[in-house]
Amino acid sequence: MTLNPNAWFVKWFFWSCHMIDHFWLTQSGRFYSSRAKKYKNGTNLCHFFRTLLWGSLMTVAVAGLYLYGIFVILILPFIEFQTRSIFEVIGIILAILAGLAILVGSIWGLIHVFVITLERIRDWREANCDKSIEKIKPKLGFIFLAMEYLRAIKQRICPLISFGGTDNA
Repeated sequence: MTLNPNAWFVKWFFWSCHMIDHFWLTQSGRFYSSRAKKYKNGTNLCHFFRTLLWGSLMTVAVAGLYLYGIFVILILPFIEFQTRSIFEVIGIILAILAGLAILVGSIWGLIHVFVITLERIRDWREANCDKSIEKIKPKLGFIFLAMEYLRAIKQRICPLISFGGTDNA
């Protein structure tokens, strides 16, 4: 299979390669050659999905460590050392509520912008795209690759993939 290097899941693969490199470099202190350079010509499908999985899990683990550090620095002292007055408790509660309000407002704003952008894209496609064009061949999308991966696991044979095609989204 030949995958388009501009497809989002191929970019996710190379990003996961960089995250694995970063994780091993920071944990062991040794230098590893870049996995992205090593696999730029291709790999097999099983390795592709394992890299997506472990690169994403390492990112979640690092983000969890950062959040734990923020918790330990900002919240744990208030839990360990009890506040002395009611005004301090009210101040802490108001600060937490203000932070939650900013977070909810930001998420709502991002969703609103996303919905408006999707509506504009849909309107532009309806106005500018020719609906008589039929698909010549199916695209090699992420769902297709996931199904091929499950089939490869069952058959115990992982097909080779290369990065250089232009026929997938």
